[in-house]
Amino acid sequence: MSNLNMENIEAVRAKVVSLILECPVDGNPPDCPLHSKRGLSFAEKFEWLKTLPDDLLKVIYNTHCECMKTKLYKSPRGRIIGSYPVSFLS
Repeated sequence: MSNLNMENIEAVRAKVVSLILECPVDGNPPDCPLHSKRGLSFAEKFEWLKTLPDDLLKVIYNTHCECMKTKLYKSPRGRIIGSYPVSFLS
């Protein structure tokens, strides 16, 4: 699914920045691990992201990729929604 070089942590961080702003498929699905973080102010989002270790950034991005690959389904409205494991950010 991803062409992103996972060793380039700045590229991973940039992708997670885009994901914290909005889910590319459904805005802010309630079962997304970033759901509650999207409610933070712009500044709070970036402060929170700065605290994340590289390994957790990779986990967040990999979770996104897995959702896009295997856990998505069409909703009755024709929008794509998914199911994410949310425990690692609780």
